[in-house]
Amino acid sequence: MCRFSWYALTRIELGARIQRPLFTVIVGPSAEAKAFGQQKKDLAERHVLRLKFWEGLLNLAKERGVLLHASRSPNKESWISAGAGRSGLTFNYVVWMEDQSAVELYIDTGDLNENKRIFDGLVAKREVIDQAFGGSSIGSVSTKSVRVAFATFLISVA
Repeated sequence: MCRFSWYALTRIELGARIQRPLFTVIVGPSAEAKAFGQQKKDLAERHVLRLKFWEGLLNLAKERGVLLHASRSPNKESWISAGAGRSGLTFNYVVWMEDQSAVELYIDTGDLNENKRIFDGLVAKREVIDQAFGGSSIGSVSTKSVRVAFATFLISVA
């Protein structure tokens, strides 16, 4: 991929004392390089938006007394996590490109049976948990970990 330009420099004389350089492009950025540059710019814009979103959300959480993620800094990732007080459990804020967000408990103790035991304990208390959150939780079990999430449509915190 060509990410540079190559120029030919020619001196042009416009009279006895006036000389000007003439730059002629020999090789310029390819269409592929230009497309990659635009993609990189778009990614950068998405990351800037995420940084602003996380900054607003973390500030709002602090104002409301939710200090779990208080020591975290905004970043360009699609999630911010904090330990849940037990090894293998984390609470995450997550945002997706489809204008949705979630708060989730991510369970990965390294032992799928232990993950499933913790998940089953939460499922047994699902009604109480859903009532406390004011919505319905979504649970999923993979071959490695478990996610329990409360998804919602994304709202602006700016």
